[in-house]
Amino acid sequence: MDELERLQKYLANQGIASRRKAEEYIKQGKVKVNGRVASIGDGATLKDVISVDGERIYLSKKREKYYIMLNKPAGYLTTTDDDRGRKTVMELVSDIKARLFPVGRLDY
Repeated sequence: MDELERLQKYLANQGIASRRKAEEYIKQGKVKVNGRVASIGDGATLKDVISVDGERIYLSKKREKYYIMLNKPAGYLTTTDDDRGRKTVMELVSDIKARLFPVGRLDY
């Protein structure tokens, strides 16, 4: 049985966008579920046809997960993006193509 899950979580789990960015796409009317423009709060299952900007998204039942242990050097932030342009740990693992979620000490 397929479980109903929040649409933005589905999109994030598939590496389409972060949950916040997926919410923005939904609010902008860029996401459709079964041909209908999605709204915040909508859910989806693996059986649903989902598209973002007119391009169909194929949801997989299972995604591989990777865990990377990194001894963060001084001068790097544990985040995917910094609005002040400081170095992030993502720069240290830029050759890895899988979607990464940095976790750990946030200090500079």
